[in-house]
Amino acid sequence: DNSARLFKNIVRDSAIASYVEGNYDLYARLPTMFAIAAQPTAAHSNTELKQAILQQIQQLQTTPITQSELDRVKNTMLAKQIYNQDELSDEA
Repeated sequence: DNSARLFKNIVRDSAIASYVEGNYDLYARLPTMFAIAAQPTAAHSNTELKQAILQQIQQLQTTPITQSELDRVKNTMLAKQIYNQDELSDEA
């Protein structure tokens, strides 16, 4: 999601990464982990990108998310759940 905090701070604002995403399987039957994938821009190293991601994680630990961020995530999850029901592969 291009409006998410991680994307905004690492890709759009600081241009350390050309790509970043977080992934967590909310509906997994077994315990799972949150994963972050990212690609640094040519002007930055993997180490710089890792430090920027860790800084964002630390900021999240000390600065709670806003109600609007929480609402956006809830709406995104609901929309994904609804759209998944419309996939052709589920029709068979």
